[in-house]
Amino acid sequence: MGRIRELESGERYAVPYAPRRILESGLARLLTDLHGRDSLRGLSVDSFAMRMAQLYADLDYLHPFSEGNSRTLRMFTRHLARAVGFDLDWSPSNADGVARDRLYQARDVAVIHRAFPELDEQRAMVTDDRMEYETFWVLQKLQQASPLEALIREYVTPFHSSQQSRARDNELER
Repeated sequence: MGRIRELESGERYAVPYAPRRILESGLARLLTDLHGRDSLRGLSVDSFAMRMAQLYADLDYLHPFSEGNSRTLRMFTRHLARAVGFDLDWSPSNADGVARDRLYQARDVAVIHRAFPELDEQRAMVTDDRMEYETFWVLQKLQQASPLEALIREYVTPFHSSQQSRARDNELER
């Protein structure tokens, strides 16, 4: 299932999200593979960014909601990060159109790699799948995009125990 992405720069392209028929099994596999949130606890910032980018991209590829996937993914990953000792602040990605486009491009490249693993020119030239062929050219346009892992690494910092206590208190007050 593809959806059209329209960046603030005016660029448009299709993003190949997962077919609906694999949503339930894909989510079950993903959550099983995660091994619970404790598997993210105690990681270095770099390891956490790598694992969170992988989780984020997998969830984004599954695209479970008809609307609101971006907001939901940012909120979910922010809360998950906080629960395991990190602050994942997505606000820089919302600073302006360039920053928003940067996040969407990073996410879309990660989704493309899940939809069409190891997609290259040779494969694109022999495929009978129009979406795969067109996606190859989208990937060429996005080759300068920052990796999702790099963006998350920019946005994440470890919590100190005093911050964790305050954050838990604030969550309880809500």
